[in-house]
Amino acid sequence: MKEYQFQYSIPMKQFLIMLICIAIFITSEALLVYFNGNLLLTIIISFIFASQFFKRLKRNAVENCIASLSDTDLTLELENNIKNIHFVELTSTKIYYGRAGTSLVLKTEIENVKLSANYMFCKTADFEIFCKDTMDAITKYKNGVSKPKKEQFE
Repeated sequence: MKEYQFQYSIPMKQFLIMLICIAIFITSEALLVYFNGNLLLTIIISFIFASQFFKRLKRNAVENCIASLSDTDLTLELENNIKNIHFVELTSTKIYYGRAGTSLVLKTEIENVKLSANYMFCKTADFEIFCKDTMDAITKYKNGVSKPKKEQFE
């Protein structure tokens, strides 16, 4: 059994943080222009103000996970709960390597697990290694189960 520790990001929290930063930018820009500030200077100040809020808020969209990967199943110890996924129950698996980061989707009859790591919010290297090893283990398991064993005749 192999263990992994990685960070993953929560898309809804990412979206809310981006909306808050845009609102901060627009509000500070409006206030600075209202008080007769220089347009270029107000844009720069508003951008700095919004980016500082982003740096402080982005930690809220990241959670830690400890995963245990064996030949037949995967255990995810998320911040909220623990999920056990047996490879025999999987109906669909997918890794998506996007511009913003990597996503892993594991679907079973009972539940769907989707984890993603956005490089703007968290470190993605450990998550990418975990995704690759998970897909390799699932592929190895499915190939071992689907191929009939050769019997040797003497």
